[in-house]
Amino acid sequence: MQHKINNAYQVLNQSSTIRTSIQKYIESEGLKFFDVTRRGFKLGIVPKEILDQDPIIKKILDRTPKSFGGMIFHMDPWTSYVWHFDGNRGCAINMLIKGEGHTYFGEKINDRNYLYEELVYERDQLYLFNTSTEHTIFNKSEERWVLSIGFPLTTTYQDLLSVCKSLDLIG
Repeated sequence: MQHKINNAYQVLNQSSTIRTSIQKYIESEGLKFFDVTRRGFKLGIVPKEILDQDPIIKKILDRTPKSFGGMIFHMDPWTSYVWHFDGNRGCAINMLIKGEGHTYFGEKINDRNYLYEELVYERDQLYLFNTSTEHTIFNKSEERWVLSIGFPLTTTYQDLLSVCKSLDLIG
């Protein structure tokens, strides 16, 4: 597929194996969410032991200098989040855990218009996510949970893309 927005995201060619484990952890262990009401969502931390169960994620994390670990971004039904850049993350690996929601990447055309492209999440699929590309989220009729493994600003999207290419996870 030809992207309309260059370097916004990249799908990995191997699926994750931990969505069900994360979902069970959230539901049975009662994941403690930090309420980030000002931002319109809640955050919860996924234990490293669960991330390490996924061979793809483990390979990537073993080859990158540092990550912020796994977090669940939770959004309530019928909510959205404004067009933004992530200020403290250079890039991320994302996977939809529950819900649907719609993530859009955009390039501002003028004060009122954007050229945009939708990232349509597929179950168990991992995506490299360029957090320095402007993006927004519109959630639909159910809760939305997304696993996001963030990397500091010193790790760029191109750095993460290079690691994934070296591991034959792209293409």
